[in-house]
Amino acid sequence: LQGARYRMLDHTHSGFDRDYVELGAAVVDAEGALLQIVNSSFERAASTDAAFALLRQFKAIMQRASLRDDLESKLIAIFGKYTADLEAVQAMYEAHRTAPPIGRNTPPVAGAIAWARQLLLRIEGPMMVFTESAQLTMGTREAKKTVKMYNRIARTLIEFEYLWTEAWGKAIEAQRAGIMATLLVRHPESKAYAINLDPQVLLLCAEAKALSRMGVAVPERAMLCLFQLPRIKAYHAQLDHALREYATLVACVKVITRPLIRPLLAELERRFQPGLSTLTWASMNIDGFLHVLNAGLRAVKELMGRVRDLTENRIERQIRVVGAMRLLDLDPARETLSLDEFLQIQDTRLREQGQRLRARAGEIEEAVGDLVELIGTFTIAGRVPVGDAQAQALFKPSTVAVRGLRAYYSRLLYRAVSGAVRAALRELKVRLSGRDAGALAGVDGGMLVVHAAVDRAGAAASAQGGVEPALLGSEALFSLSVQLSVPAISLSPSVADAQRAINSVCKLLLAVTKKV
Repeated sequence: LQGARYRMLDHTHSGFDRDYVELGAAVVDAEGALLQIVNSSFERAASTDAAFALLRQFKAIMQRASLRDDLESKLIAIFGKYTADLEAVQAMYEAHRTAPPIGRNTPPVAGAIAWARQLLLRIEGPMMVFTESAQLTMGTREAKKTVKMYNRIARTLIEFEYLWTEAWGKAIEAQRAGIMATLLVRHPESKAYAINLDPQVLLLCAEAKALSRMGVAVPERAMLCLFQLPRIKAYHAQLDHALREYATLVACVKVITRPLIRPLLAELERRFQPGLSTLTWASMNIDGFLHVLNAGLRAVKELMGRVRDLTENRIERQIRVVGAMRLLDLDPARETLSLDEFLQIQDTRLREQGQRLRARAGEIEEAVGDLVELIGTFTIAGRVPVGDAQAQALFKPSTVAVRGLRAYYSRLLYRAVSGAVRAALRELKVRLSGRDAGALAGVDGGMLVVHAAVDRAGAAASAQGGVEPALLGSEALFSLSVQLSVPAISLSPSVADAQRAINSVCKLLLAVTKKV
């Protein structure tokens, strides 16, 4: 109209009538195109809910009476799709009614009821809209058939929920029976403890919690079990911690000390007995049982720490020190000595090492005694009355166990001392066996004198005896003088003297160990 070339108020001019007719024709064409879009959109709708969503969207933007009348007529087409939805829901129910699909972390009964309610909600919402619409003729043959199918499916789904609820209600008592079970059980062969919590109890609580959220009437028996769930979980966590601590304690006990602490382990097992025989998940004195059990575990754990520290640092480490002692002074870097000097040095060395060896052995013996006393005088809080010597004596280590412990560490000390002696003799042997180191010649009083030294170990001796590499470059052990007086040759000291000196060193070495 703004581009019109005629006067709008000139009634004699026919241009306005022509433009008005053209505008009406354009509007009709636009409405036709829009109706095609609406029809194609409804044809592509996959379900009744999708068709209703399209209907709501188009009603919000289409205000013309002709278009709204056409949208109202789409309700009949949607009703035809609703029949297909009913058939799909029926087929889905028939396929999964024996094993309904359940969401993750959803208990079986609550999951089955939620699935049935979802199917019912899928067909119930559209039916409410259809019954409120005046455009539908519900008395037609097709409508009656659809309504009849809806009633049958809805009744089946409601009955499905009712049957599941009733079956669960009848099984509540059997599931609650696990609350009356003992707290612990013990494997008949391995004797390992385990928590005796029936999974059906947890399942019952999960069902009650889920169904109460869904608005299902939950029996009082199930609600009482649900109220006890936090308490049961707390006790389960404490028992699990206690069993782990006990398993750790038993695993860290050494074989040699197990006979000594067997009475203490028996006391711990006695403290487990109420959980095996009398206490159930519904008992009111579980806290006292856990307090006594944890007190015993803490006490034994403290004892085991002290025992481990004493055995590792005061006994076994000292035994390793004894085994690593070098009893002879065969310093590879020392200059070559005379035979007398060699004997004097070894005698001094053996006296010093003998004192150290006896001191170490005394420390080990004292530590073993402290270990026996530590275990023998240890008491668990609440185990026996204070001052009741007769009752405490029942838990002391037996004489056989103490004798076995002392014999065990005596054998370890003997092996360490004998190993140190063998190492000293092996080193001495290696230093004595080898090739000639060389000779230094000179003239003394008209006689040719050769000073020969007993050489360091040869490569063959090193390969056979496992000699340290440092010994391969060591100086000679001691020297002998070779005097040449034609036609006689003599050694000073003689070979017999050297052999007697070596024998004397070996005897001193063995004599040191006799006093340990």
